[in-house]
Amino acid sequence: MQSIKLMISLLLSVVLLSACKIEPNWQRSVGAPEAEMTPRQAQIQALQATPRGTVVSAVQTRHKAPGSYADIVLTELDAQGNILWQHLIESSEQASLTQLLSSAEGDYAVLNLSSGLSRVIAFNPQGELRWSYEYQDGQTHTAQKVAGKLYITGRRTRVLNTQGQTLLDTTHPQPGLALAVGLRGQFYVATGQALIAYDQQGQLLWANPYVQSISAEQLALHWHAGALYLALAEQAPKQLWLQQINGLLGTVEWQREILREFDDATQGPLFIQSPRTGQIVLVQSNRFTRQLLAYNQQGKRQWQVQQDSGLVYALQRNAQGELLLTGAGVTELYSDQGRRLAWTQLPNTLADARAQLAWTENGLYIGNHVQLNQQVQAVISYYRQP
Repeated sequence: MQSIKLMISLLLSVVLLSACKIEPNWQRSVGAPEAEMTPRQAQIQALQATPRGTVVSAVQTRHKAPGSYADIVLTELDAQGNILWQHLIESSEQASLTQLLSSAEGDYAVLNLSSGLSRVIAFNPQGELRWSYEYQDGQTHTAQKVAGKLYITGRRTRVLNTQGQTLLDTTHPQPGLALAVGLRGQFYVATGQALIAYDQQGQLLWANPYVQSISAEQLALHWHAGALYLALAEQAPKQLWLQQINGLLGTVEWQREILREFDDATQGPLFIQSPRTGQIVLVQSNRFTRQLLAYNQQGKRQWQVQQDSGLVYALQRNAQGELLLTGAGVTELYSDQGRRLAWTQLPNTLADARAQLAWTENGLYIGNHVQLNQQVQAVISYYRQP
């Protein structure tokens, strides 16, 4: 089994490494219709793999023509780069997408509107509208689909079923910035000031305040093997904490203080991922450097990697337990032992633009922002998995 995993990793490494010298299997811009020639600035807000082996992108396009406006275009692409469907999300006010989810019954888009509302839109696998649901919030940060339920957090946390009906509606003192869902349906909301736990009926279990207020990009929350892992960073002094928290009691089982090893005003988001059972990897980055720190469930450091590859804006784990990181035009593949297996770089990308990635059983999709002819275009690159 280990030899098969190694062979897959080596084969994928050849594909990704060759991307530095040759073109990917295909690349295409997404967002506004190809016939629209108005100068524009496009931003990939989400890239989501589907159970259908395809990928759905969400691109916001800001037109520079008089009376400029912004629209959001959802596009499903297959492994050959063909457009299966597109849906234009139109709104009479400013809208921004915060989460794109996919499941067997279709896809879900979660948006914030400038009027202070949030909207959830559900599509079937053919891209046809199933339902749309609006509610008072406007500060939705993240959402998850777990066991047939949609968990959405912002100024309040709502739980919907797949038909758009509200199952729970819970308020908290500050907007939720991160969300985790436990095996029994209990859920955890990390705000800028505290970590709060609720049972599956939405009743408060416990609330643990932080030392000081934290911003969204200085916080990461992850549920793994029956425990919560919380990463918190503060700017002055530049300090980073990683905690393991008992999900039932809210007690801190262990805490590790990590000095932020690079001093730079442009810090990337924090990420926590579990490549394999019993292992937690924390990722931090700035304009120049990426750092991966691995711990076991007892909080003992397993390995550490530092690479001069720039900001990380997306992180995923594949079926082999390997980690994919992307940002600033550079995508890297790491083993669960911290070995850098492969990398690829897309030219003309904007270093501070938020890249996206999606891994399917057929291959890897990378979404980046490319400066071409005084326009910022959203470009998806595809690398076929052997």
